[in-house]
Formats: sequence, C-alpha cells, structure tokens
Amino acid sequence: MPNDPRGPQDGYDFGTKRQYRRTIWAGFRRELGNQTADKRALLIVDADDGEIEVALQNGFREHNLFVVNWSPAIVAWKKRRFPRIHTFGVELRNVAGRLRDAGVTLHAANFDLCSPAYQRTLHQQISPMLSPDLYEAENVIAVTVLRGRDPHLWSEIFKGSAYAWRESKRAAYKDNPRFRSDVLDQPDNDLGRFLFLGTLLERGCSDMNVGPDSPPLIRHSKCYAPVGPQVGKYRSTAGTQTMLWSLFVRHRLPCGCQDCVG
Repeated sequence: MPNDPRGPQDGYDFGTKRQYRRTIWAGFRRELGNQTADKRALLIVDADDGEIEVALQNGFREHNLFVVNWSPAIVAWKKRRFPRIHTFGVELRNVAGRLRDAGVTLHAANFDLCSPAYQRTLHQQISPMLSPDLYEAENVIAVTVLRGRDPHLWSEIFKGSAYAWRESKRAAYKDNPRFRSDVLDQPDNDLGRFLFLGTLLERGCSDMNVGPDSPPLIRHSKCYAPVGPQVGKYRSTAGTQTMLWSLFVRHRLPCGCQDCVG
C-alpha cells in the first residue's frame, strides 16, 4: 500500500477518526431518506480503506463512489481494492471539471480537510467543488476543518459573527422546540467557523470574490433555520489536533420549504 506523504506517518486509522466517519456517513444516509443505493457520493481518501468501507456499510454502492486523492498511486491502489469506484488522482479543485465532462452530479460529498477554516489554499481547493451544477437539487455536504490556527483577524471575525448570530437566534427561536441547542451552545470561535463554512456553502460559488450581498445560489436548509446544521468535533491522535465537522443539507432556490421560510 502506498504512503501518503501529506498525511501523518501512522495514518488515520484510529478510534475517534473511525467514529467520525461513521457519524458522517450515517448522517448522509439519514438525510437522503435511507435510500442510498442509487445515490452518488464524493469522498477524499487517505491510504487506508476506512472511509470507503463505511460508505458501503451505509448503503452506498461501489460504482456510485467518486474517490479523490492528489496521489495517482493512492487512487490506483484503491481501484485495485474496489474495482468499481471512480477515481481522481488530482488536486481537489481539478475534480469539478472532470465531473462536468462526465455529466456526473452528486447527492453527497465529504470534504475532510486538514486545514484551518480560513486558509486561502483550502478555499482554492474547495470553492470550485461547491458550484450548484455539480449536485442534485437536494444534496448534503460535510466539511471538516482544523480547530484553530486561523489568522488573528479571522479569529476576531468568528467571535463577532457568533455573538450576533447567537443573540438573533435566542430572540427569534427561544420558544421553538425545533431549535438545536447543540449549535447555539458552541464556543464562539467554533460557532463562528461553522457559520463561515455555512456561508461558503450557501453561496455555492467558485468565485472567491463574490460579495456578501450576492444572492444565494443554494440554500443549506438546516444551517440558519431553527434546526441548525449538525456539528461536532473529535480529537485527532494524528498530530493531536481537534477537528471540527459540520453537515449541511442544501437545496436550490427558490424554495418555500419550512426550513427556508421558517
């Protein structure tokens, strides 16, 4: 099995990482109505087979998995282990064009990224992959980032946005039983990161210069509505860092569903 020089020497096969994968893919299955056999999903893999195996355990079919790693050697190894998967041995940002060329649209994508929430290289990688034309009208996306190591300015922005969001939600939804307190009660920096990622996903754009007043192309129905996104964290023993993850359900506008108008 080839090694991934960008990953930790001991790999990612440890207990909290395995539980994280189970949580994400069970969330995909739930949000897709427990009907995953015909659903197409994209995932970023490392040298071990854990992520693919968990996806299959949650009902996704091998021929509907689109597997990405920057190393052609790693995805070639995956192809030998799972011959029906689709593989991309390129940087993530280059996958968008290949999906368009193949006429493929996705129902789910797990962007397991080992970098801070605000980092230009991360955005250069992920932004092309958020365009609405790459997804079915109803889709679910998970994003995982490193907790901390953001520039000081962005740390302050995260805190400020979290405070404003928290106070507005307390006033608007204090009597609404659908409001998810696990989102409301996140520490300011963490909540700010979740909101920042949510804004990025809502715009669904590949142009980093789109302004905050631009109309949303995609609405993630469970982020700013009362139910909030599903969020969590885990401690990585590969480098002893805390990772933050969030799972967003998205659909295209215009929409009059309860989550969007509620």
